[in-house]
Amino acid sequence: MASSPVEIQDPFQTLTVLCREPSWNATRVWASEVPEMDACMERTALLWAPSLLLWAPSLLLWAFGLPLLVQLRRRPFGPTSWTLLLSCKVFFTAILLASTATQLGWAAVAGEERIPSAELIAGAVLLATYSLHMMLILVGRRKGVRSSGVIWVYWLFSLVCSLPQLYAFFGGLNGRIHGVPRTVAATFVIQFLCHVALFLVSCFSDSRFAKEKGDTSEKPSPLLQASLPSRLFFWWTLPLVWRGWRRPLTLDDLWDIEPHNSCSTLAVQWDNAITRDNGSSSPACKTRRKARYERVMTPGSKVSILLCMWRLARGAFLASLLFHSLSEGLQFLTPRILSRIIKFMADGDEPEWHGYFYAVSLFLSCGVGSLLRNVFSFKIYCLSTRIRSVIMTAVYRKALSLSGTARRDSSVGEIVNLMAVDAQIIGRIFSVICYLVTLPVTIIVSIIFLWQELGASVLAGVAVLVLLVPLTSFLANRVKDLQQTNMKFGDRRVKMMNEIISGIKVLKLYAWEGAFSSMVDKIRKKEINLLQKVAFYRALNSFLSGTSPYTIALATFTTYLLVSPENILDVEKAFVSISLFNIMRIPICKLPIIISDIIQATVALKRVQKFTNAEELDPRTVCRDHSEVHAIAIRGGKFTWAGDEDQATWELKDINLEVGHGKTVAVVGSVGAGKSSLISALLGEMRKVEGKVVVNGRVAYVSQQAWLQNATLRDNIIWGQPFDEKRYRQVVAACALQQDLDMFPGGDMTEIGEKGINLSGGQKQRVSLARAVYSAADVFLLDDPLSAVDAHVGRFIFDNVIGPQGILKDKTRLLVTHAVTFLPRVDEVIVIKDGQMLEKGTYTNLIAKQGDFASYVLRHQTESAEEKSEKDLKLSRPDPFLTQVSSESSESSVNTNRDLPLLTMKVNNDEKEETEKLRSKEEVCSKTIKGQKLVQEEISETGKISRHVYLIYGKSIGLVYAVVPLVFITLGQTSNVSSNVWLSKYAFTSANDSGGANVTSSSFAVTREVFLLGYGAFGVAQALFLFLGMLSLMQGCLRASRALHQRLLQSVVRLPMSFFDTNPSGRIINRFSKEVSVLDIILPDVVCASFDRFVQVIIKLIMIIAAIPAAGVFMVPIMALNYIVQSFYIASSRQLKRIASVSRSPVYSHFSETLQGVSIIRAFKKQQEFYEESLRKIDLSLKAVYANAAINRWVTVSLETVGHLITFTTAMVGVVGREYVGASLLGLALSYALNLIGDLEMLMRVSAEMEANIVSVERINDYLVREQEASWTTSDTPTAWPEEGRISFRNFQTRYRAGLELVLKGITCSFKPAEKVGIVGRTGAGKSSLTLALFRLTEGVGGEIDIDKVNIANVGLHDLRGRISIIPQDPVLFSGTVRLNLDPLGVCSDGDIWKALELAHLAAHIRSQPMELQHVVDEGGANFSIGQRQLVCLARALLRKSRVLVLDEATAAVDLETDDLIQATIRSQFAHCTVLTIAHRLNTIMDSDRVLVLDHGRIAEFAPPAVLLADPDSVFYGMAKDAGLV
Repeated sequence: MASSPVEIQDPFQTLTVLCREPSWNATRVWASEVPEMDACMERTALLWAPSLLLWAPSLLLWAFGLPLLVQLRRRPFGPTSWTLLLSCKVFFTAILLASTATQLGWAAVAGEERIPSAELIAGAVLLATYSLHMMLILVGRRKGVRSSGVIWVYWLFSLVCSLPQLYAFFGGLNGRIHGVPRTVAATFVIQFLCHVALFLVSCFSDSRFAKEKGDTSEKPSPLLQASLPSRLFFWWTLPLVWRGWRRPLTLDDLWDIEPHNSCSTLAVQWDNAITRDNGSSSPACKTRRKARYERVMTPGSKVSILLCMWRLARGAFLASLLFHSLSEGLQFLTPRILSRIIKFMADGDEPEWHGYFYAVSLFLSCGVGSLLRNVFSFKIYCLSTRIRSVIMTAVYRKALSLSGTARRDSSVGEIVNLMAVDAQIIGRIFSVICYLVTLPVTIIVSIIFLWQELGASVLAGVAVLVLLVPLTSFLANRVKDLQQTNMKFGDRRVKMMNEIISGIKVLKLYAWEGAFSSMVDKIRKKEINLLQKVAFYRALNSFLSGTSPYTIALATFTTYLLVSPENILDVEKAFVSISLFNIMRIPICKLPIIISDIIQATVALKRVQKFTNAEELDPRTVCRDHSEVHAIAIRGGKFTWAGDEDQATWELKDINLEVGHGKTVAVVGSVGAGKSSLISALLGEMRKVEGKVVVNGRVAYVSQQAWLQNATLRDNIIWGQPFDEKRYRQVVAACALQQDLDMFPGGDMTEIGEKGINLSGGQKQRVSLARAVYSAADVFLLDDPLSAVDAHVGRFIFDNVIGPQGILKDKTRLLVTHAVTFLPRVDEVIVIKDGQMLEKGTYTNLIAKQGDFASYVLRHQTESAEEKSEKDLKLSRPDPFLTQVSSESSESSVNTNRDLPLLTMKVNNDEKEETEKLRSKEEVCSKTIKGQKLVQEEISETGKISRHVYLIYGKSIGLVYAVVPLVFITLGQTSNVSSNVWLSKYAFTSANDSGGANVTSSSFAVTREVFLLGYGAFGVAQALFLFLGMLSLMQGCLRASRALHQRLLQSVVRLPMSFFDTNPSGRIINRFSKEVSVLDIILPDVVCASFDRFVQVIIKLIMIIAAIPAAGVFMVPIMALNYIVQSFYIASSRQLKRIASVSRSPVYSHFSETLQGVSIIRAFKKQQEFYEESLRKIDLSLKAVYANAAINRWVTVSLETVGHLITFTTAMVGVVGREYVGASLLGLALSYALNLIGDLEMLMRVSAEMEANIVSVERINDYLVREQEASWTTSDTPTAWPEEGRISFRNFQTRYRAGLELVLKGITCSFKPAEKVGIVGRTGAGKSSLTLALFRLTEGVGGEIDIDKVNIANVGLHDLRGRISIIPQDPVLFSGTVRLNLDPLGVCSDGDIWKALELAHLAAHIRSQPMELQHVVDEGGANFSIGQRQLVCLARALLRKSRVLVLDEATAAVDLETDDLIQATIRSQFAHCTVLTIAHRLNTIMDSDRVLVLDHGRIAEFAPPAVLLADPDSVFYGMAKDAGLV
């Protein structure tokens, strides 16, 4: 039976009917020597397809076409101006409309008989599309649209689809233009030219409208107005790149962060994510919402960080995942096109234009994949940075509301690490997830394509892969376990460094720098040991991951060749397979890293989750109750400071307190009784167990330990409130600050250093009090504010501020005090003992009860009276005595307050004159401060990194560890190249061998077994050499890290105190946290990658030129272009990295400052202001981060384009000379050219990363070269010195820093052995400066100080400081144990320590703790009261047993009873010592042998106290009179 012919259905039958001619002929299009496309296809499919971009409301194009027009109409009105660009768009569109209408009219007139229906349809479609385009332009202008990506894509697609018709019209003498009417030809030419013009103008964005500029930031990001091609190629970053190449960039050069990336916007979105707020409110409304610090969840509820991140980022994440998936899919076109090129080279009959088509297709596929990959990278990086910002914001906000118990669980260093390290790790989680989704798919698809090439043999490679992935994952998990352990050591080290920097003054005074440095060294040693293990496992992991594609290829090729003699490994199979193996290489290498990153992110998430879900202060602890008649009320109150298992729990119990409006209530009690805890309970800082606490009105709080910000003195007083000049002057005068302002070089615009470092204790306390007074609050909680000021200043402040005639007379005041003198003038006195209210009542009633309070007051008043001169009254009966004291106090108050109205009257009378004077002073101060700024802005280096920095790092690595790895890496890469050459030779000869033995007739004749043996040998050599190279280089980098950290530590502890006065602690800690982390983790990877990539690029370029010498002609200009792009990028990138590093420090400094003063911030309800300031600082620190990410993508696109040019020229040279270039050589050259794209980009990146991260070495070296203190020890210091304790000052002069005025001006005096000298003077007189000079914390600029006839300038600092003792003004404790705080050097026995504690009256408290001497001391001594900390300092001095003792206002924070005990201890235990006492309470120095009175840095008086008191004209007599002692 004869078979009938099969009828082939025309797939384009409809088009054929419309055109009246065949619409598609594959033979004419593809198989002919010159491609020809039918006119029907040109006027139908190629014309309709671009129009779909504007019309089709499909699912994927839901935002395009008419929906786009609807969206434009819904936008708010905001027209752009008529620019030349916009006019051109309208003009050319009008021409298109006119030409299309003409063409359509011609077709209608000609009729259907002459013109097919397809021509009429084409005209109608074009007319409608151009009309829609005109509408989009006009409506877009009215709505403020400056560019449209949809329109740009339309014109690009339309232009490409016009090219076949253009070629058909003008392709030689036989072009179609000679066979069509002139009307059609003319309209086509006009339309094509308009298409070109509109495509070009669509590449640019219209300028911003002037009105709109006023509504945006000062320097809006150019990304906001960039066109689509500018976004794809990152051309919008070019102005910044150009500016960075011409000169070093500064922070002012950077644009502002986009609104959707700002912390304030993200904070609102984070709150929405927490509360599942996905309602119908518009994005604009949500953006206008203010970021609030308040918790958005109910107390006790838990927040899932991961779930909230998903809600916040899912849209951006899914978009990024789409781009990443497309870019990953496009890379599989490369092996297909490479296969076609190799076939084309082998087949001489294939049309030549196919080769050019393949070359162009290879270039375009690689280029489009590159664009998609870089868009993904930028989007995912921005998303990661947004997540990082959100986490930092959440951590800061949480820190504002942490309870005391939760605060104990997290040190400052640990919380800073949450912001600095964990936030960054968590930020990368979405990038990790993207790779986790696509990498396995990439590996599977690669295996499928390999199956098509090599059949079932690929299963051998899959088996190797299955074995390698668990092994590499195990190694990655091992690395992460070690890193997790190492992070704990890092936290401990940073915490220790934070305490060292915070307490550096105390460490220097006690000569303990070496002891605490050794503690850091011990932690660092453990950290380095773990890092060395990490380096070994990482090198092993890199070895397995890097060689796994080669191992898989070897297993696959071996199986393929040995399974069947008929299997021939020809050039196409070999190089297509190698290309697929290279595609697999990155996923295989990344997969273990991704797994370990997930583990690391999980750990970081748990840490942040634990912190954000930690216990918060209950805002309901303290309430407002307008039905309550009292301003302050506690009824049945029981409060607790929760302690650890090894610590006793402190409680306040049975608290019943009522303070009426406008009343003054004093709280008294011994050290540790619970006075400050009562204040904390009223502030809501303590955990309320039972009872009710009511505080009606705004609260102002003055803490016992003053807390100031690093700002001007005025800013510290007004603290964010409007500046009221009259009120400000009144507060300054009442708080006795005017004299200090007159002394400061900048007046009230003088900058206060971190923690008020450049103020005395009294000045800090008075500024703190002034801040509270200026706040005009209703309720004032004053925690012993007068303890740090001189007695006469304290009386003045009480009279003018706190007392019944002070400016707070109408306010409610709760005053904790040890000063008995003021008690008769308060409305009520509360006595606290052991956490309970023992007595309460008026002063008179408590005295009349003859209870504990009366005995307490009588004892102290009697002791004070006995120390007075003979003129003082000595009465034995308590009541008359107390009555007289009360009357004396009242009289003193009247006399003092009599002067206040006179002062006020003078101010009022001269108000105009004073106003002008103050304004002129502000102008002078603003000029002065520029030269007198205390804390200088951190200056980043500019320009190229100095070779000296590389030399420092190289010397730290060592010559052996630098040269040996380079040799190993070179040998490893040479082995890799040799293996590919070996494969190329074998594949070429195998393809020509028809025998089954695979023995070729050429000069390269090897058996399959010999080939596989050689191929395997090259692989083993490559793996071994690379492993040894990476391991040795990582060890060298860790060696450098260890050496630089040790040098940094030794340098910092030896820097003078002036350095710490002018540098915030956050800035210094940043060197030990972030910069050291770079040395430990980032730089080793960067150095290894730099060595490896450099060798790879050199070898691959050599191989390409060796394979195709003609390609070398194009390599020179292409590599020159590559160098130019790199030079532009690196100049900007390194400076942006420096700016980012510098701008990061203020974030952590502000955070540390907030943690230290968080109770004050909460008391004043300033959380919102500090929260917003933190948001601003984070935004500022991220400006350089976003800018650097953008120019990173620009340079990547540019360099990958350069790499694609290398591939393109290599392919084109091969196609042009296919008669002379073999398929194997072109395959080898293209294989290397394709790999070179990534290598060039990676070499540039690691070069930039090297320059950017070597900045850490530069910043560390900055501290290494600073001027240091004198030597700690000298050989000629006598062993027993000092033996007597004789001290002599001879015309001694000193200043705090160069360029400042002298603080001691020609001091000449001497102190006899065992003499007791009191040193007094008003605030700023130079009392503390004298002690600093004695300990050489400030070096003399003239004169000398001798101790036992030895000039202390010639003595080692530790020899000096270790042999004299001090009880400092600010008691500082370090986290650890009580024993560590008393004897960090470990030279004293337990018996000695217990004896010292007994003498310091602290032994009972320590014995009451379960751990006794091992009792844990919290960071900063937070679980000890201020008075207890001072007693610890006394115990330290008792252990020293030195001949010289300095008491720097040592008893300012203790009650009078404890003060008496301390004085008795000092008199008995230091009888043989020379004791210099600086005290505010003059009664503590009345029994001194002599009194030294200082005034403005000079000696005013120096004589026995009796002599000075006998002279009514003496300064000391006036001070004693002000204190009520005479």
